[in-house]
Amino acid sequence: MFISTTLTFLSLLVFSGSLETLVRRKKRAENQNPQFLTFQKTYLATQFVILLADWLQAPYNYKLYSSYRYTEQQIVIIFVLGHAISIILTPFANYAADMYGRRLIVCLALALYSLSSLLKVVNDYSTLLISSIMASCASLLIFSSSQGWYTHEHIESHDFPMEWISDTLEKVSFWSGSLSVLAGVISYLLADLFSFNPVAPFLASIPLMILALCMSWSNWTENKSLNRSVKFSKSCVNGIREIVSNRAVLLCGTLQALFEAVISIFVFLWTPVLDKHGPPLGLVFATFMAANLAGSRVNSLMVLKYKNITIRDTLFGMKLVF
Repeated sequence: MFISTTLTFLSLLVFSGSLETLVRRKKRAENQNPQFLTFQKTYLATQFVILLADWLQAPYNYKLYSSYRYTEQQIVIIFVLGHAISIILTPFANYAADMYGRRLIVCLALALYSLSSLLKVVNDYSTLLISSIMASCASLLIFSSSQGWYTHEHIESHDFPMEWISDTLEKVSFWSGSLSVLAGVISYLLADLFSFNPVAPFLASIPLMILALCMSWSNWTENKSLNRSVKFSKSCVNGIREIVSNRAVLLCGTLQALFEAVISIFVFLWTPVLDKHGPPLGLVFATFMAANLAGSRVNSLMVLKYKNITIRDTLFGMKLVF
């Protein structure tokens, strides 16, 4: 199992690297504005540390709970409760960031995430439930607030063109995939090769989160919503009205929800399905992420070659493949 997993991982890694080379050759010249590049690097440096810390926890999440001898039903409750709390708190997260400052919320969330990771060492079901809730809340706050911080700074503070935002988001997407592969390998080294237990990747993520906290606090300027007089209830009503009245938003949200549901089911099931065969879970995860990275590069090539390609065309092509 180890040999086949390693060979598959290396093959996908080479394939992804080849695709990335093709993408870079076909892409237009990158933005060379020095002020924009400096600002972008300030954001990306912190974001990459956050992403690596977050991805480190993914490969052995289920394995950690099963190593504590909890049943599949008990583990399901931990997963579902975390997701449910995250959904419920989404409107509050955006409102809190707007009102109290996005940098402050990111730093507090990183501290909360670090504490939740530390609680993973406690083999107590109630404590693990609390840890899962804390991690879900922290993850939601970190990523929504950090992206909001970047967008606000990009438009309001620096007055850069809106089109340049996509350049930063594309880099975040690519490096998120690359860092997820790296995280899988690191977690394998910590949990399997060096014979530490599955909690090791969670503990390894704590110093990275603390580093990200220090970087964001020292390098980011605080920003808040320019329209803080809007009440929370009115903000929610406006959001619901936009979803209902705008067919494109409703369709996009529905597709995203269905996709996330499928991914969540897969995330929960892959470990118990494969674990009985004794695979290196970290390398298996890295293989999945290398395949995901290859898919994103294929999509980039399609967009570059076929400028007018639509979602419908993409979905039809996927149906033909499967």
